[in-house]
Formats: sequence, C-alpha cells, structure tokens
Amino acid sequence: MKKKFYIELLVIILLGLFSSLSLPPFNYIVINFLTFSFFYIFLIKICETSKNKKLFFLYGWLFGFGYFASNLYWISISLTFDESLNFLIPLTIVLVPAFLALFYGLASFLFINFKPKKNLSSFFFFSLIFGTIEFIRGSILTGFPWNLIAYSFSNQIEILYITSIIGTYGFNLFCISLFTSPSIFILRDNKKEIIVCILFLIITLSFYVFGSQRLEKFDNIEANKLEYKIRVVSSNIGIDRFYKDTDPTSVINDLIKISSPQNNIKTIFIWPEGILPGISKDQLKEYKLLFENKFDENHVLSVGINNIEKEGQVTKYFNSLTIYDHNLEILDSYNKVNLVPFGEFLPFEKILGLIGFKTITNNYNSYSRGEKRDIIVVNKHNFSVRFVIFSSLCLTQNCRILSIV
Repeated sequence: MKKKFYIELLVIILLGLFSSLSLPPFNYIVINFLTFSFFYIFLIKICETSKNKKLFFLYGWLFGFGYFASNLYWISISLTFDESLNFLIPLTIVLVPAFLALFYGLASFLFINFKPKKNLSSFFFFSLIFGTIEFIRGSILTGFPWNLIAYSFSNQIEILYITSIIGTYGFNLFCISLFTSPSIFILRDNKKEIIVCILFLIITLSFYVFGSQRLEKFDNIEANKLEYKIRVVSSNIGIDRFYKDTDPTSVINDLIKISSPQNNIKTIFIWPEGILPGISKDQLKEYKLLFENKFDENHVLSVGINNIEKEGQVTKYFNSLTIYDHNLEILDSYNKVNLVPFGEFLPFEKILGLIGFKTITNNYNSYSRGEKRDIIVVNKHNFSVRFVIFSSLCLTQNCRILSIV
C-alpha cells in the first residue's frame, strides 16, 4: 500500500510538471487536456475510497509544486549575479513553488469538502474553486499572477481577444473548465456529459471566430498618422552595474547613441526601468550637458528610474516611470503600484530579512508602493501609462505593443 501511495504522489507531481509544457515557449496546449483531466479523475476516484481530507490538500499541493517548480526556476538564475545571494538559490527553487502550491492545495481541500461525485455539479465546482483560487493567488501580497493556466493560449491571439469582454481571470476559469472537460466524457453516465464537452468545443471555436473578426477589423482600420514616433531603446548592461560603481555618464552616452535622436522629428524615447545606475528621478537633470545638441524640443524621454521621497524622518524609494522634456524637466511621473515580490520588495521583510533574504534590485532595499495610476499627458497628446510600462519591461521578450490611447 505504501508503494502504491508513493507512486501516486510521484504521478501527481509529474502531472503538474508536464502542465508547464503548455506555457511559453513550448505552448503544447494539448498536454493540459491530459494533465487536468487525469488530476480531476484521480481526485474523484480517491474520494470514493479515502475520507482523509488532509491527503487531498497534499495532492493539490504536489500538483502545484510540480507545476511551479518547473516554470519558475528562472528566479534562481536572477540571483547568480551576486555571490552573497548564492545561498538563496536552493531556497528559491523550493520555497517559491512550495508557497504558490499552497493555493492549489487549498483548492483541492475545498473541493473534497464538497463531497464530489461523478457528475456535472462536481465538475463545475472543481473549475469554479480552482478559478477562484487562481484569482486570489493573483491578488494576494500585491499579486502572484505568474503562469496562470490561461497563459497556455499566449500564442493564440485570436482566442485571447475574448479577454476584452470576460477579463483575464474569467478566461482563466474557462481554460480550467475546458482542459478538465475530457474527464467528464471519460466518467460519463449519460448523454448530458457528452453535450457539455461538445459545448466547450463550440465556445472555444466561437472565441476564435470572434477574435479573428476583431483582428481583421483592426487590420482594415485606416491608420492615423501620429505626430510622435515611439522608439523603444535598451542596452546590454548587466544588473551588476548597481553594485560595481558603474559611471552613469557612460551608460547615458550609450543610450543616447543607440536612441539616434534626429532633429525636428517628434519622438518619444522609451528607456527601460533600472537602466540608469545610482541616479534618482530628480538627479537626472544634473546630466543635462550630455543631452545638449542631441535632444531638441521635439523629443520626449520616458524612463524607469528611482524616485526618492522623504516623509518626515522616513525615506521612501519608488520605482518610477518619469517623463522628461529635452531639457530634462519633469513633465509627469508615475510611482509603480504593483511591485514584484522579492525583486522589488520583500514580503514579511522584518522576518525574512533576519535570515538573509533581500530584494535583488534597489541595492537590496524594498520599494514602496505608489498610490494610483493616471494617464500621463505629454504635449497634449495622451498615451497610456500602462503602454509605457509594458514597453519598458518587455524589451528582452517577444512582446507586442497593442495600442496607444
């Protein structure tokens, strides 16, 4: 019996691991139809023979651990630039997936308390509880929306268009139901289950048709010529620049050279966040001489940069998106609201800081959260703050700029 139990645990971990292959860059979507269906069938079958509810938490946790351990390994790579952080690498490989897996364990535990059976009610409740838990996971502690199940469709732009109506988490709920739907065909007792499976396929097809029509409509829209060009710029500068006293002047000169500003051509230059070492938002003006004869009144600079604010005796640091004119006068600024755990702030800092945990940016200090998001106005031309943020964050990824508002 013990041998059978351990085999079951191994199989559950492997199901979660294989589900990762549905995410970029592999995008083997069909795998999720197998992994989620087998996981659901396993829970239903075990429920018929075991009443130990703690075991179901373990099953869900193992599925989640296999899933997150195999797709969040990159976190450990981000710690290799500093030898003092090497001891954290094994912890991030284990603890981060272990924490996120708690949400899947909770979902399985709540599901078994429903006393599921081989029927449609149990199937829909399974999807609902997992979809709800995924929403909570994406919201708690400023959010861990990493690798939602819906990301499996990241290469199917036509299908993703439906998120404009039902939202990301609504689509995520649908994806969980869709991937689990083969299980009700396998466990079916009557024709209703077959009809539901067919219905999911029809809905998926309708999403594709809807998205295709929207894309075609978008492609046929007459393009409006904008006054401003947008030039997204990056430089091959390692993160260790913050810890080796890199000269900001050399970095700025490189960025200006890559930007290739041209006189009398209205251009918004977007430099990525954290590209300027040791410079705060208000200090950039001290480097005005570097921009003379390079930038003119037709040029606007957007850059992610540290913002230092004092509130009484307390100094706060913000990850700020700041817009400058050609004289490096600040036109507007936005302090980032949603921060990356461990990257930009340390959750439970007073506790985790005692055992050596640090953030990997801002010289290991945690950023403070901004209060609100607003539309930034530049020379009476509005463009969405969110557009600029995604542009600066996705320079090294295969990202698409969808629109300018």
